[in-house]
Amino acid sequence: MNGKTYEGLTLPGLASHIASSILLWNKGQGMGTKNDCKHAIGHNVRAYQRRMIAEKVIKNIWITEAARQRDKSQIELEHAIPVGCLMNLLFYKIVGSDQAAAARQVADLIEESTVLVWVTKAEHLKLNDAYQCKMPEGFDTYPWEDPLARYRKTEDVSQPVPLEESVPTKASEKSKPAEDDLVVETEEDFKPAEESADQTASNPGPT
Repeated sequence: MNGKTYEGLTLPGLASHIASSILLWNKGQGMGTKNDCKHAIGHNVRAYQRRMIAEKVIKNIWITEAARQRDKSQIELEHAIPVGCLMNLLFYKIVGSDQAAAARQVADLIEESTVLVWVTKAEHLKLNDAYQCKMPEGFDTYPWEDPLARYRKTEDVSQPVPLEESVPTKASEKSKPAEDDLVVETEEDFKPAEESADQTASNPGPT
């Protein structure tokens, strides 16, 4: 391990946890409510998306016209397709009893449905008021006809553009967020941690 450990769940591990929860619920075990199940799944869906960010495998990142005029401290990252919509999709699509196949399907659905958009704080509030946990009518079924429909349908929210197209080109625009500035920081759980000499000595591992 070269003195390093990596904490945090893996993408396959998270997909397996989500699939197992849904399949267990589908078997009608009656252990709690569907909301109990959704709470655990929602946590793991968000963790899966954060892990995608940490591993830099998300390509679909946008930024609104208003957000690209602001400093990074004045903008927020938002899910174009709400996590609630994604969870409903998973419950609808994941059936059967093959856990490995279900985990692969979970991974595909999450990765296809993860679209991130940088917005201003004011835009975030407006989006939450209009469509916090839902997509606009007519755009709420999979495959998603327009993942950015919430932004097009909400008043006073500027239109998103692909993040890579928003990179400033003039020296006077350096205060605006650029692509490198807007890469989401890796969470502490996903950062490599150096093992101390004491830890290594007390836990030398298998021989």
